[in-house]
Amino acid sequence: MPALETRKFGRKAPVGTVEPYASAAGKRYRVRYRKPDHSQTTKRGFTTKKEAELFLASVELGKAPGRSSIRRTPGSPSPLWARPGSSHRRT
Repeated sequence: MPALETRKFGRKAPVGTVEPYASAAGKRYRVRYRKPDHSQTTKRGFTTKKEAELFLASVELGKAPGRSSIRRTPGSPSPLWARPGSSHRRT
């Protein structure tokens, strides 16, 4: 079952698909999805369907509105508004 993305009026549209394929090493899974620039791409080589579906879900979350594309690592400084004791409101 393809992952779903909410569209206008609450309808759901597929974000991507998970398809099995045969390889010399046995059955593998391929994920086809659209990138934010609307071009189609694939990622293959997943050994389980669950692994492929989890990857597709992470792609869907990455495209969610309001999600920052900035990757933070542990130990990197947090923005001022996220620091305890700081206030970004005017008084």
